[in-house]
Amino acid sequence: MKSRKHDWEPDLSGIAELVVKLGCRFVTTDVVRRDDGAWRVVEVGDGQVSDRPGRSIPISSSAH
Repeated sequence: MKSRKHDWEPDLSGIAELVVKLGCRFVTTDVVRRDDGAWRVVEVGDGQVSDRPGRSIPISSSAH
């Protein structure tokens, strides 16, 4: 598990594995922290709003 800087940063390791299995090129995933501190996925989108123009140069990016 990656060390987190703040207690409000979710541990995405388990979530990332499941999202990758969806096989979508673009995916948005919303998470929420419950009162007991556990992080839960509340919505997964197909990334329709995350597209890029076909003429742009792709770059690799990652939140973690």
